[in-house]
Amino acid sequence: MPDILRYKGDLTASIDRDQMIGPDFGKRWLGIRKVEYHPDTGSTWVTLRGILPDEYRERLQPMVEQAREQERIRKLFNG
Repeated sequence: MPDILRYKGDLTASIDRDQMIGPDFGKRWLGIRKVEYHPDTGSTWVTLRGILPDEYRERLQPMVEQAREQERIRKLFNG
């Protein structure tokens, strides 16, 4: 059974589909699979899916490189 988040209003244009949510109580990271607006209830439903370890490492790699570069610059200018 997928995890579903429900929000009031139409948020389909403002949802960042690359966002990772988590970790949850089971230490899983979740990604957005589907975003649907339901006009009858006036709410947006966001369906989440688990992110597998290989995808997690792939998505995290650019952030790790950026953090290393920021640390290198901090050490260079702050001693």
